[in-house]
Amino acid sequence: AKVPELEPDAKPNFVRVCCLLAVVIQACANAKLWDWLMANLRPVSESKEHSMCVSTASFGQRFADYISPPPPKQQGDGGGGGGGGSGVFCKLPADGSEYFGAAPGAEAAAAAKAAWAEELTALLLRLQTNLFYLRDDMIGIFQLACQLHHSCRPNAEVTPGPGSTLVVKATMRIPEGAAVSFSYISDGPGDGALAERMKLGPRRERIQAELGFCCRCAVCCEQEKRQAGRDQAQPAPDLVDQFFGSHLAQSQRR
Repeated sequence: AKVPELEPDAKPNFVRVCCLLAVVIQACANAKLWDWLMANLRPVSESKEHSMCVSTASFGQRFADYISPPPPKQQGDGGGGGGGGSGVFCKLPADGSEYFGAAPGAEAAAAAKAAWAEELTALLLRLQTNLFYLRDDMIGIFQLACQLHHSCRPNAEVTPGPGSTLVVKATMRIPEGAAVSFSYISDGPGDGALAERMKLGPRRERIQAELGFCCRCAVCCEQEKRQAGRDQAQPAPDLVDQFFGSHLAQSQRR
């Protein structure tokens, strides 16, 4: 297929959508892959109203116009069945009954198609929030790296490696049994931990805006606890002093 002429800023997003489409088509043709992606990739956003969820739902609906769902699993099916062949990716007929298993009729077909779009959206949301940008023209999904948690003061960093590899490198000594973490938000190599560059409030606001969740990493929770302690330690205003102070000020003005 001919790649359309794109503005430089639009190319990464175009590549991302094409790569996501390729993964979804493979997952529809391979039940084991679909099941693994759904079970092991965590969607980050906590709200369906978040802009990431809204845009992903739009892609799910558009993908449902062209990607047929895999047939129902048969008993004893070990996976790998899926849609298969040229039928996985094609413009689906308007009634949809052949692909969605619904009784003929616009209403039943629309309901079945909407359910399939929701399944695609659930998969796309997991892919969206677990992919790694390797180059301008390449993204990757990695079985181990996608299990790493976010931290505003992480103990590791993730960078693209040679070819289609990903490098996870410790930035400090990690005790045995401790979780390996990295920052889901990075402004570039060597940018330092988010906790060192941003205060708690603005940091959480940025994570909420970009990723759709309120950060509850150990650093954020500790800073929140200290901040709450400082707020409680503030002395309550002395109402008696305020009363007599205001009357004294009024008498002086007279």
